[in-house]
Amino acid sequence: MNNNNSFYKFIHKQIIIIMALNLGTAPGYILIGYLYTSMIYESLWMLGFLLISLFGFILYKKFDLNMTIEQKNIWVHKVRIFMFLYSTWWTVMFVYYVSHDNLEMHYVTIATQLGATVVAATLLASQKKLFIYTVIFLMTPLTIYFLLLGTAYGYLLAFFSVVLCLVLLYAAKNTNDYIVKSSYQAYHDHLTNLGNRRYFLEVLESSVKQNSDKYSYLVLLDLDYFKTINDTLGHDVGDKLLQEVAIRLKMIADKYNHKVARLGGDEFCVLSSTFIDKEECTNNAQMFSKELLQEIKNNYFIENNHLYISASVGVSLLNAVKIEASQLLKEADMAMYEAKNNGRDGVIIFNDELSAIVNKKLTIERLLNFAVENNELYLVYQPQVNTNKEVIGCEVLVRWNSKELGPIGPDIFIEIAENTGIIIELGEYILEESFKTVKEWSTKGSKLQQISINISMRQLLHQDFINVVDRLFNKYIDKDTTRECKNNCVNLKN
Repeated sequence: MNNNNSFYKFIHKQIIIIMALNLGTAPGYILIGYLYTSMIYESLWMLGFLLISLFGFILYKKFDLNMTIEQKNIWVHKVRIFMFLYSTWWTVMFVYYVSHDNLEMHYVTIATQLGATVVAATLLASQKKLFIYTVIFLMTPLTIYFLLLGTAYGYLLAFFSVVLCLVLLYAAKNTNDYIVKSSYQAYHDHLTNLGNRRYFLEVLESSVKQNSDKYSYLVLLDLDYFKTINDTLGHDVGDKLLQEVAIRLKMIADKYNHKVARLGGDEFCVLSSTFIDKEECTNNAQMFSKELLQEIKNNYFIENNHLYISASVGVSLLNAVKIEASQLLKEADMAMYEAKNNGRDGVIIFNDELSAIVNKKLTIERLLNFAVENNELYLVYQPQVNTNKEVIGCEVLVRWNSKELGPIGPDIFIEIAENTGIIIELGEYILEESFKTVKEWSTKGSKLQQISINISMRQLLHQDFINVVDRLFNKYIDKDTTRECKNNCVNLKN
């Protein structure tokens, strides 16, 4: 619970609330001192109260969400000391006032002691040990006071004070349980009980700030073909498989003293412990990733199904130069997708060369969206000849001459177009330009027996593909030769 920012924000806010409530009521003792005593002890007590308040205010001002987890935990420890001192300081005046014979002073200090106890049980409920110690510390002198009265009603009041103490502890415990549960749910994945994305990003950011002079690594793991299992065996089997994968991941991560989380879907992330030098860190990353992949590939038996699955792993190294947690995750993501592109079931460690490749792909993807609009694509036609070396047809080939990058081969941009879905727009453009060419050649008396056009599987399965082809035939091919051309002239190759 102490590793999430919402907890620290809550504690930070509680400092001001407690100070406002206590400072608003503490001067009442100065008034009582004015009426019943010399005010010396009340003034000294108030001075101590102000010093504790100053300590709390300094803690309030020092808080910064950008502190490391270790720094935050030290801060919280000091806040606990402040809250305990602040709440129990009332007991000093209780002991002083009950030593007087004036019963009115007794009534006042009993009331303030009970009030301080109720406030402590209410406002300190977020910290279990703190509210237990504080409530017991505040109620014990009150119970002893009633017992020392030596009367029947005194014993009865002592009994009631014990009951009140237990009730306050019970109420505070319920509040604490609710806070802990809410915090756990906010920072943990409900299916696997691993930390979730929110938890992991906060841990990663803290690690980046805390270990700037050391090395560690980030592992991003994505299961291969997990969607196929979900689609064929159902989501219940898929969920149980994820749970089993999470157990195995945590087992290996604990062995290496690493932190593991589920980012969502079938994607998991691991943050390593720290290393002194880069070589040791890299070697450990390779060893850990290979062991991880091997464990993932071991057989699963779920609902009478023997399942085998692999994973693609991307690794990003964390060192003093890299200070952005989001950048580390992005690098690991790039490496993981490169592992998938390389055939899956492998490990890729991010480096500058990979960064250049990925950035180039992203640039190509961005520019490809405007290639048709900017008239950068053009078609070339490769002749097809018969045994007599007569041209009987041609194959349509697309080329791209980017204004920004220059000529880009189809072996590069076609794959990107298919992966991003741009191939649908690109394919329609190629079809229409091909049909235009067929019409132009036909009007010039040059008729071929066949024209071959490569069609992407993604384009072929698109719901509008047949309508597009039919529309283009009707638009560019003569009605008298439409049937003949549909059968002989155009060969759509998958």
